[in-house]
Formats: sequence, C-alpha cells, structure tokens
Amino acid sequence: MAELLNIGNFPFLMVKVAMGAITAVVFFRYANNRLAKYGLTVSLATYLGLMVVHAFTGLAAFGYISENLAHAVTDLPSRLFAMII
Repeated sequence: MAELLNIGNFPFLMVKVAMGAITAVVFFRYANNRLAKYGLTVSLATYLGLMVVHAFTGLAAFGYISENLAHAVTDLPSRLFAMII
C-alpha cells in the first residue's frame, strides 16, 4: 500500500475501495457459509482494532496522550507475548 501511495492518492484509493468491495461481495455471496461468518467476525474485529490504533495515533499526534502512556501502550503486545511464553 505504501508503494501505491508513492504513485498517487487515486491508485491507493481505488485499490483500497476494490479490496473492500471484493470482500463485501464474497461475504454477501457466501453469507450462509459458516466459514464466511467466522471470517466476517475476524475481519470486523481486526478492523475495529485498527480503528482503535488510528484513534490512539491521532490523539498522540495532537498531544492529547502523554509520551509515557504511548510507550506503555506500544509495549503492551510484547509484554502480553512474554507472559504467554
């Protein structure tokens, strides 16, 4: 996606819209399939997680979140992974 952004905004936007449209068509076509329902749940959870990351990044960029909190949150995945291992 970074390479598409280097080419220009329009190609980036078209590929991003196409990816969403193809995903929506596949989920709509196979709506009764159990695997499609599971895939939709996983993709929505992933999308929600990305939206939280974007919101957090935006708040940090505008200075609403302290640097200490930002470091604590970004270290959280590695801490959780260390707990599992």
